Amino acid sequence: MKRIVIIDTFHKAIGAARSSMQHERLKLINPLNWVWGLLAIVLRIPFRLIEATGFDIKKVEDHLVGKTVMMGELVLILWLFFKLGFTREQIQSMVEKVLGK
Repeated sequence: MKRIVIIDTFHKAIGAARSSMQHERLKLINPLNWVWGLLAIVLRIPFRLIEATGFDIKKVEDHLVGKTVMMGELVLILWLFFKLGFTREQIQSMVEKVLGK
């Protein structure tokens, strides 16, 4: 290979890495991204319990039943917290205690 091809490829890799770093840094400071991540963790809890009992989690998640359960859990959890009169900060604090963060 010619030296210029190697150098050009190296510069393209550096540019791609910088772009990726900038994108990830923006995701890190975006509060909506944090809320989305927390929601994903909460919704995964029942499926982790199912996996811990020995079932193949991929098969459960791929079926409509798994998706229905996830949606039902989300609605039930949010309804329950708001019905009990919890504020957003209190809900966040409870979730952090449960997840150990």
